[in-house]
Amino acid sequence: MKRRAQHGSLDQVGLTIQEVAREAGVSTSTVSRALNNTGQVSLGTRKMVLSVVRELGYVPNAHARHLALSKRRKIGMIVSDVSNPFSSRVSRRAPPSSVTK
Repeated sequence: MKRRAQHGSLDQVGLTIQEVAREAGVSTSTVSRALNNTGQVSLGTRKMVLSVVRELGYVPNAHARHLALSKRRKIGMIVSDVSNPFSSRVSRRAPPSSVTK
């Protein structure tokens, strides 16, 4: 996914937050906090991380961000006998938005 060019720079294709963290010498959590301006990151560390982000041309993956931040409420139901009248009554009373095929 990432390749080192002869002069030590990184290709931008497929660049991940983990690779930014490795180049900056910090954890992925620190990179995330610096990018989102959350948590406790010193001003010097934040500036250094942002400098590495600019240097590498890192762009956060919108799809990965959506997956990480989305909150889905799921209902699971395990039954031992689908012909059991109780199980069918319970599943019929589940909200329509929670029933999938």
